[in-house]
Amino acid sequence: MKKKNPYIFMILCMLIASFICTFLSYYSTGVVERSQAKRIIDDRLDMMSEKIEEGYNEAVVIRNQVCENYEYRAKMIALMISQSTSSISDENSLEEMRIAINADEINITDSSGMIEYSTSYHQGSYAEQIFIDNMSDRNFTKAIIAEDEGSEKIIIGTARVDETGIIQITFTTDNIEQLVSYFDISKVTSEYPLLNSGCMAVIDRKSYTYLSHTDSALTDTAVQIPAEKFNGEKYNFYSYYNGNKVFIRYRIYDDKIIFGMLPAD
Repeated sequence: MKKKNPYIFMILCMLIASFICTFLSYYSTGVVERSQAKRIIDDRLDMMSEKIEEGYNEAVVIRNQVCENYEYRAKMIALMISQSTSSISDENSLEEMRIAINADEINITDSSGMIEYSTSYHQGSYAEQIFIDNMSDRNFTKAIIAEDEGSEKIIIGTARVDETGIIQITFTTDNIEQLVSYFDISKVTSEYPLLNSGCMAVIDRKSYTYLSHTDSALTDTAVQIPAEKFNGEKYNFYSYYNGNKVFIRYRIYDDKIIFGMLPAD
């Protein structure tokens, strides 16, 4: 019987061992790189989340301060009217009051909540229901924020001092928007770059468009990554972006998705 060549066996063993080492090296490198990518992205996500939270908190403080100021103006109008009730039936006097407090409009109701006097011809309509429900409380004053054709407005309701009724005053939020404009979410990603080849982004979950992106040209555009990828279960996944494989890690923040993306090839 012909003897087997021991060298062939040794070579086969070496090839198998080499293959196993190569596989383990490739696998471990991939695991380390993915773990490192997670840490890098998580650092950026932490910083962006804190920045957005700080910005919104400051915006809320400013908004509350403005509302308190508007409530004070409404109370002053109620006091002025109580001292000169006849002024509300004079269009010029009512208009002067509106201009004095820099309001959009002033509406004054009767005891049923129906508007009797107005700088904007709303006679016959009713004040906001929440104001009507509280008009018997002479100390009542409240600000609400409403949307009108896509823009916000602040409506103040304060009880009349002279008789039962509501003085409803409307202000636009232009001043507020100017005060909080320093926090522009569309620019938040520019403060936290993700290496040279990665990107950070903020997505509006309702419209599924970018609120902010490292590439500012993509802000307000539709997101190309499939929405079902952001399913809130694993918080990271692989996908393809512009034909290239990428690793994405994300967080859900209220009605937004914040994510970081790095090349995976």
